[in-house]
Amino acid sequence: MSFHALQGGDKTDSTLGAYANSVYLKDTPNMEAGSTQVRALSYNFNILPRGCGGFQNERIDNFLKCVNEYDVLLFQEVYAASVLPYFVQKHICFQKRLVDELKERGFTHYVISKQPSYPTIFRHNVHSDNGLIIASRFPIEQCGSYTFSCNKRGSQSVRRGCLFAEVMVPLREGGSVPILFFNVHLRQDESAVATFSQVMETRRFIDSVISNLYAENNEASKIPLVVAGDFNINGIDPHNGGKPTKIFMELMQELQPLGGGLSEVILDTHGYHPSTRPSKLFFPSQTKLNRDSLTPQRQDFFLLPLRWMFVWHASRNL
Repeated sequence: MSFHALQGGDKTDSTLGAYANSVYLKDTPNMEAGSTQVRALSYNFNILPRGCGGFQNERIDNFLKCVNEYDVLLFQEVYAASVLPYFVQKHICFQKRLVDELKERGFTHYVISKQPSYPTIFRHNVHSDNGLIIASRFPIEQCGSYTFSCNKRGSQSVRRGCLFAEVMVPLREGGSVPILFFNVHLRQDESAVATFSQVMETRRFIDSVISNLYAENNEASKIPLVVAGDFNINGIDPHNGGKPTKIFMELMQELQPLGGGLSEVILDTHGYHPSTRPSKLFFPSQTKLNRDSLTPQRQDFFLLPLRWMFVWHASRNL
């Protein structure tokens, strides 16, 4: 089994010609079971609901030019207009528009975050869903959505959580193999304790999904899985020569038992965290958006089981 994976940060211009991090992977222990290749993208799209600004339609148009290069897409921050009735959302919701456009381009199987109910919207001042999407060219058997708990009323208006999909990837020899894709978006929090609490919630959610789906499978730890998304944890330590930060290492330690041990593939192949949120960064010119950061950051990660071999190379395919 192999992956061709690419990851873009929430403030990158990777959809219009920037260098991309591509990863090619093989699952070596089970080659006799069949082989296949999957091209996956994890991307924080930063598509806020209508009325928030951000040139969403222009950026969706530009992104759609490159989707033919992928089989599975994991999006963060593509929010629904949850406060509006569905018959209105069909006409003005950016999330609905993106999903419809992807279906026309072959991504006929998809999962979106669970929509909050109106009692939840009014009681907790929630404005939208988790903003997570998994879209696939291959059939999805099982799926689910999880929202992180939050005690701070002000931070509940923008929800965070996890989304999973069991994608049935066809084998070259016939048949198919299930791969679990977990799309994660953690809340940004100045408290390390609060951040780690979300990481533990993520770990428990993934454990529960695996145990429920494969309770009778003695080799559940060998089930192919991908954990990717925006963790809102900066992996680059500017005070230590760009080496991984302590909180990133704690993240990896907490998630390590999953899948028999996980690897952050781009870090492990390249030797360091390439910045996906550089100190000076521009969106595509027509959006007229420009953001400066004090230090280069990487908050988005792509985790795979250690048993998969991988080779990193640069690409300008986007």
